Amino acid sequence: VGQAPIHELARLLPQCGTSDDFSVACQAMKQRMKQVKEADAGAVAEAIVHAMRMYFGHDRCAERCKPLVDVLDEFCASKECLRPLEQELLRGLLREQLRNLHDSAWTKNIEGGQQLLRAINLSCVMLLNNISRASAAGLLLDLGADESEAIASSLVVKCLRKVTKGLATSSAADAEVTALLGALGRWLRRATPRLSLGSPSGRPQSGRPRSSMEVAVAALLEGAREVVDVAQLASRSVALAWADQLRPEERLLLQGCQPPVGAAASNSSAGADGCR
Repeated sequence: VGQAPIHELARLLPQCGTSDDFSVACQAMKQRMKQVKEADAGAVAEAIVHAMRMYFGHDRCAERCKPLVDVLDEFCASKECLRPLEQELLRGLLREQLRNLHDSAWTKNIEGGQQLLRAINLSCVMLLNNISRASAAGLLLDLGADESEAIASSLVVKCLRKVTKGLATSSAADAEVTALLGALGRWLRRATPRLSLGSPSGRPQSGRPRSSMEVAVAALLEGAREVVDVAQLASRSVALAWADQLRPEERLLLQGCQPPVGAAASNSSAGADGCR
């Protein structure tokens, strides 16, 4: 390992022949994480994602999980490491974290599995806290819909609550709400065709049962509505302007919001008494 740069260590991770070599490489990466250059962040993230897929959940690789999680935690704790990453790399990291938090049975079969699971959870929380709320919410909703067989909607909704916590007291609430609702609007536009809107029962008019995708998106809508509720509290004027741009079918999906998004425009003329 010597003084090899961190991107070289990252490249070598899958090639480590023994668990001892792997642990040494991970320890070196962890120690050098604070010196990661912007140009190296992508290569390090790719290596971590690849290693998570290779080793998490595989009984014969149990000895490599703890050193790898240490690297993951250190990486996700650094805004400098996360800031240069493209959305697809952030998505890959978050997907593996959520997937292993949802399907965590494998951690029961290894020594220190409970501590390992807590560390993965912490890394997920740090990642979500160290990127923008808009980016975090967009990634969560997309993963919840696209990866519904591997990631529980309930876990995504729980994470969305963490992401929006404290938004109302943000010093840049208007800007954050603008970006957050923009991300939510893009997700709604993609999600709407996946839902059956023609029947109060949530089934298509033909009586065909909803697909697993429709079920997942319907569950995620509860989280989306909660995001809108928080956004309206944080910046009512921004939320009203955003609601005016929604399509009727998108506004219909948000009728559970408080106040209802569809009634926002009419309520805005009521003055202060109308927005309690």
